[in-house]
Amino acid sequence: APPVSIEFALDSHQTENVVNPELFGHDLEFTRHDLFEGLSAELVANRKFGLRSLQSPRQGDIVERWTAIGSPRLDAPYWTNVSGLVSGDVGNSIHCSTSSGTRCGVYQNQYDDGFNSLMSAGSAIPLKQDSTYKVRLVTRNEGKISAALSTPDGNLIWQTEVPSSTNGWANFEAQFVANVTTLNATLTIVGEGGQEWWLGSVSLTPVVNTWKGMRNDTIAALQKINFRGLMRYPGGCFAPFYRWKIGLLPADQRPVIETPSSYCAAVSGGVNAYTDGMMENGIGIDDYLALCEAVGYVPAITVRLQYATPEEVQEARDWVEYCNGNTSTVWGKVRASRGHPEPYNVRYWYLGNEINQQSRYPNYPKSFEKDAPPTTVEYTKMLQRLVHPMLAASPEFPIQLLTVSGGTRDWDAAWANAVGDHVFATSFHDGYFNEPSGPDFSEGAVTTCTMRPRDQLIQAVYGLREELNSTNKTIAISLDEWGLGPPWRVTNFGVAHGMYAAGFLSAVTRSAQALNIRFTNYFEPVNEGAVQVGPFSATLTPVGQVMELYGQHQGRQRVMLPNVSFSGPLDTLVTVGEGSLLVTMANLNAVGWATCSVSITLLGWDVTSSDIATTTLKAQGFSRSSLFDIEPDSTSVKGNAVHVDVPPLSVVHFSIAGRVH
Repeated sequence: APPVSIEFALDSHQTENVVNPELFGHDLEFTRHDLFEGLSAELVANRKFGLRSLQSPRQGDIVERWTAIGSPRLDAPYWTNVSGLVSGDVGNSIHCSTSSGTRCGVYQNQYDDGFNSLMSAGSAIPLKQDSTYKVRLVTRNEGKISAALSTPDGNLIWQTEVPSSTNGWANFEAQFVANVTTLNATLTIVGEGGQEWWLGSVSLTPVVNTWKGMRNDTIAALQKINFRGLMRYPGGCFAPFYRWKIGLLPADQRPVIETPSSYCAAVSGGVNAYTDGMMENGIGIDDYLALCEAVGYVPAITVRLQYATPEEVQEARDWVEYCNGNTSTVWGKVRASRGHPEPYNVRYWYLGNEINQQSRYPNYPKSFEKDAPPTTVEYTKMLQRLVHPMLAASPEFPIQLLTVSGGTRDWDAAWANAVGDHVFATSFHDGYFNEPSGPDFSEGAVTTCTMRPRDQLIQAVYGLREELNSTNKTIAISLDEWGLGPPWRVTNFGVAHGMYAAGFLSAVTRSAQALNIRFTNYFEPVNEGAVQVGPFSATLTPVGQVMELYGQHQGRQRVMLPNVSFSGPLDTLVTVGEGSLLVTMANLNAVGWATCSVSITLLGWDVTSSDIATTTLKAQGFSRSSLFDIEPDSTSVKGNAVHVDVPPLSVVHFSIAGRVH
């Protein structure tokens, strides 16, 4: 199709708000592959031998992912003395007691389709030649136990003997250098007959690529995106089941947490469907806050809330005190004893997640009984019990609380009237949109997706803004979960998903001040949109590539633009700061596959360099598998005019050096 000509003037004197970095945030939720085969550096699946309630492992397996050698049986976990920190610990230990000449133990190799961090429960142990790995076993044995890794065809990679532990449970650690690259190593842990021994947990991590139990390459990918907003933790749907105090234990002693298969079942099997319904590699509070500091995120914590029982209220209050209390407080003293005497000063706290729509499990997995979501009246009373103890736990550093928006005027009015003076913002989850159905995408269907944020989404936020304004309280909006797919159902993140992100980030940045949108958090970056993690590397998807460009506008002043610059096929964001105009233009239209030929007249701007370095994310097409080609380019300023061609379904990003006159 012939190019679409668009002309407009850009007046650098006409500026509005500074682009709030907190508009550029993420969710870090303990679901699916956000941790295992994602952010976590652990290579062994089900490393604490969890077995979900009422579940039988596959034939030949003693628990999921582990195959029996001889006749091992399950026994109490070695962390039994702390199992009470969760409701129904489902971890176990492996127990062998055999006669002379009989081997007993377990082994793990490929499960289903192997290492697959998308919509798959597959797992495998990948090893890279010449890389160093660390093995850690917790055992209780008086005789000889051996641990070994081998290739699929039986060639030995590494082997060692585990010394006896005559005084109960003991940690054994060893390092080795892989002599081969394989995507499917077999890990075998076995003892000779005539002895009794236990295996409590297994850990295998790459030495160079591990920091505080997390993968360095995944962290580096998040750093490359360079978002400076919130990192919401630990959910999301996982939050009602997380007991934060287990994160204070050594990693191998943290009990396995099971989640119901029918709860928040975005995929079959529930929020931890791909790890057998269990979470065992959660990131503790200290390491989470270290991650926020390393990447540049603002911490934001979701407390466990289903009923606001005295236990839940106390747990939330203790969490605030641990993060923000001085060393004279009970939990501030605990924090200091762990090496952080200064308070973390976590400002933002979410009071539950989607509580208006999710069932509640008062004692899962000890009991499978569940209750309906709370009524408007019940939720209001819950907040009344919770808000003041949390505020009181941080007297020296004021915290900001975020509620759950229920989508109805009555729901929001009820809690706002009761506790609205203490609420900073409310959480809104309408940023999702379904990707086109069918085996492939059409031009029209993709365009409907990319246009949705600035049309349907912003209109929905306008509706919520009117509801909140009617309460006569000043309450901001947090768009906590967004993405095309929805992200947990996407098998291939491509151009369409990236351009949805472009439309979203541009529309929200433009509308944030008028609608009092304070936060947005993408759900979720690791393996569900922005960062794809493989066995040996982590890379940005088209969504992550788009985020990296738009994130450069954080902290700069937004320039007002005429409607023609963000209507029709084109969506433009311009900011000024640090001696430059930063311009990001997205062509959101796939129909007709037409380029936008854009002419910009610069007003009030002295250009100091006529050469403009341009980055173009150029769409290969609009199909399900289409990606961006990243094309460095250059254009020039002639007088006060700039001409840029924006290919269909693509993003062009450039900076114009100069100063306001």
